[in-house]
Amino acid sequence: MSENRILFIGCGKMGGSLLKGILRSDDFLKKIDIVEPNPQKLLLDLVESEDINIYQDIKEILTFDYNTYLIATKPQIYEKIFSQLKDKISGNNDLLIISILAGVTTLKIENLLGDFPIVRTMPNLAVSEASGMSALFANSHVNSKDKKSNVLKNRIIALEKIGLNKKNLIIPNQIHSNKIKIVDENSINQNITADGLLTKSNKIVLGILTADCAPIFFFDCKENIISAVHAGWRGAKNGIIKNTIKLMLECGSKLNNIISCIGPCIGKESYKVNNDFFRKFIIENSQNKDFFLIKKNIMNFDLNSYIVKKIKDFGVKKILFRSFDTFKDKKNFFSYRRSLISKEKDYGRCLSVISINETSNL
Repeated sequence: MSENRILFIGCGKMGGSLLKGILRSDDFLKKIDIVEPNPQKLLLDLVESEDINIYQDIKEILTFDYNTYLIATKPQIYEKIFSQLKDKISGNNDLLIISILAGVTTLKIENLLGDFPIVRTMPNLAVSEASGMSALFANSHVNSKDKKSNVLKNRIIALEKIGLNKKNLIIPNQIHSNKIKIVDENSINQNITADGLLTKSNKIVLGILTADCAPIFFFDCKENIISAVHAGWRGAKNGIIKNTIKLMLECGSKLNNIISCIGPCIGKESYKVNNDFFRKFIIENSQNKDFFLIKKNIMNFDLNSYIVKKIKDFGVKKILFRSFDTFKDKKNFFSYRRSLISKEKDYGRCLSVISINETSNL
């Protein structure tokens, strides 16, 4: 499709508020259609001067193609709507589904429609003011435009290289949070939203995806407890490291037995930041200025050193790391920031894994 086409399925108050925000956008270059059996006056007034078509039945649009489907129907009828949509969207690799369905998770939608990028929105004050929408939850297919078959093939190759079973790999849906979840073999194939995983099971592999953020592993060889963490500046600052160490202690580890390992992340020379970013860290602790390099009005942040300090502050003294730079090393690593500067449409992810082997040695 040469243009970005959006279909609203249902357009009451919540859908209308999002539509209003789109129409206000400065870069509004989209074709919009709406399926709404009972359009209210507010909606009719909103679209009066716009090139927007309103249809009363979803069957009227089944011959049209769209990039984005925004589902804003009543939760009681969404299964019927999805049954009508499923055949139409099957095989469309350039598709995003946005849901405003109360109480309907991304996993439920994925089970009904298939493996598409899905974003679930939770309305709040912005909706009541008809000025937008906030609180977004995405499924694991939103992150990349790579075909799922290619992603799975690459993961199989990676795990075979180190002798691990592909079926046991667990990768969380990472959201730059401070959440860590305990998992085991019963968690395989579940949709887990977190930025850290912890296990005592030797039947699974913990995986983390990064592209400038840092993968961090913690392991206790005596108690056979491992954890894998995704830490960018936000997660590191907001407590993902603290929460991981705390959970390991609750599961039986002792600080003296925990070893940490920090994987490749963006280097200090490549991580340019602004004054607002700098102030966030100084407000947290004035000594955080040590993690910034300032030369001729250019400011850089040392993510790796900041993470090392956080790990030490919470009592873990054994820390393994090397000075990588995912931004500079194009041959070996993917980089989100490099892709932005190069104006690439998408970017790859580095996969880092940890597992307990069958003989109970890490």
